[in-house]
Amino acid sequence: MKSKILILFFFLFSILNFSQSKLLGEGSIKQKSYNEIIPFEIERGNIIIQVQIEEKIYRFLFDTGAPNLLNTDKFTNRVSAGNLMTSDSNSKGQTLSLTKVPSFKLANLTFENFYFLKYEFSKNFVFNCLNLDGIIGSNSFKNSVVKIDFQQKKLYVTDNIKNLNIRAKGNKMKLFGHQKLPFLELTMKGTNTVKEDVLFDTGYSKLYTQSNRAFATFSKEKVLENIITKKAKLSVGLFGTDQESNKSIFTIPNFQIGESNLQNVVAFTSNDENSKIGNEILKFGKLTLDFIKSKFYFETTDFKQNTNLEKNYPLFVPSYENGKLIVGMIISENLNSVLKIGDVITSIDDKKINHQDCEEVLNFQFPTEKMQINNDKNEILIKNYR
Repeated sequence: MKSKILILFFFLFSILNFSQSKLLGEGSIKQKSYNEIIPFEIERGNIIIQVQIEEKIYRFLFDTGAPNLLNTDKFTNRVSAGNLMTSDSNSKGQTLSLTKVPSFKLANLTFENFYFLKYEFSKNFVFNCLNLDGIIGSNSFKNSVVKIDFQQKKLYVTDNIKNLNIRAKGNKMKLFGHQKLPFLELTMKGTNTVKEDVLFDTGYSKLYTQSNRAFATFSKEKVLENIITKKAKLSVGLFGTDQESNKSIFTIPNFQIGESNLQNVVAFTSNDENSKIGNEILKFGKLTLDFIKSKFYFETTDFKQNTNLEKNYPLFVPSYENGKLIVGMIISENLNSVLKIGDVITSIDDKKINHQDCEEVLNFQFPTEKMQINNDKNEILIKNYR
């Protein structure tokens, strides 16, 4: 049986100077009292919602780790209202223009006078593959309570938390900057116990990734196990692939959010300034973000509070660079003699990889028997390296 292997595509925006980003804090919801249900689709772990702008329906990514963003391939001739220096998860920077959207709608909710950054999505492989028209970020909900139900594929947006009938205890949530980035407190336990404030980023489809800064501390605190550190080129940010650097894979014996405990969580480090938790956590429960009172609530699915995620490490991890699917990290020592970072993966189990087909790249399946690299010059029999 084939199993999907992780491709680490990270798309967190970081606003470099929040004192210059006050426009991102402007805008409001027209209705004063509301309790709205917004349906969504799930594509490769991403939350896709319908947004109505000027009587037309568009596909937007719901991303709590980003500000509002318009795809200039679809929205042309928008008047600019200034520029803002931004950086992606790999700390690659670029100046983007801001534009004001007088009105947009999510279901029956009307959002007025919000600012959006502008970016050409065709420059980004994954955004282009998802056929996105834009991003709705956390700053749109700065005066709301948002409940995310992954199983029912619904967002509940209200001005009064009593409308949501939440059965979990509240936990403190920190909101950062005009962008209102939500940071949740997690607890990690091994021999010792540590707590960490992590960004909840619905633009990240996996469970958890740890910043190098956090890893430098936690790796000494006996809360991480089976640590393997290698040179790697893993993450693809908004403005390109990261440079080759040390990355680590490790296991967290106990990973707690709210009253839920996940055991044996496998995670990687990243170059991002912040650790983050992504949409995979929503498979285990419903998450509510109360932007009004700065609290979050995690309701575990079927009241199951302990889940064991134990799994083996992959032999290697793929990535994407310059239009090619490549070897991003070699985890198995046995593969060091036959693979190197940047090797182009050209065939999996005798099936040629079409590197221009984003579906093939994003749905990469780990080989069960063999794979070819660098225009089939080298063939690797996987069974010899397990």
